[in-house]
Amino acid sequence: MAVKGGLLGREIGFFDALRAAGVPVALSELLDATRAMGVVDLLDREALRQAFAATAVKRPNHRATYDRLFDLWWPAVTGEPTRGAAAEPGAAGDDDAPDTDALRDALRDLLLNVSIISLVVVGQTVVLLMKHVDLSVGSVVGLSAFLTGSLFIAMPGLPVPLAMAASRAAASGASEKVGCAVNTAA
Repeated sequence: MAVKGGLLGREIGFFDALRAAGVPVALSELLDATRAMGVVDLLDREALRQAFAATAVKRPNHRATYDRLFDLWWPAVTGEPTRGAAAEPGAAGDDDAPDTDALRDALRDLLLNVSIISLVVVGQTVVLLMKHVDLSVGSVVGLSAFLTGSLFIAMPGLPVPLAMAASRAAASGASEKVGCAVNTAA
């Protein structure tokens, strides 16, 4: 099953499939499952199954559907890894070693998605503590996400912090312009 978006794309597809099968899962369960991925060993399929089940399955009668879909979306590796006749354990090319590039990409995807939500939560908390109401948060986050994605597409080797800083600066500048226009009109 080809899934775009890496680990998080697979998780979102899995939760969409649960919804389509009649298992009531909302955004809060998806976010809880994402947090759970940060705590369990992602190479331990049963630990991941139990962590997702703890966040998504609220009724016992949904467990069979959940297990069937989990097996479809998170298949077990079949067969034994093969080694050349001359290969020794621990040698370069050892098939038992985890794919560090895939793990690094999965961790990057996870951190990027969590960091965006964290920035919004912290910013909105500050606004609320100052007893101000700012309705532009959603548009600034959307614009920042669009700009960050556009930068990654246009410049694939661009470092993540640089892309995030550039898009944040552009979105903040746009937000200030909108705020000035609103204040001038009022």
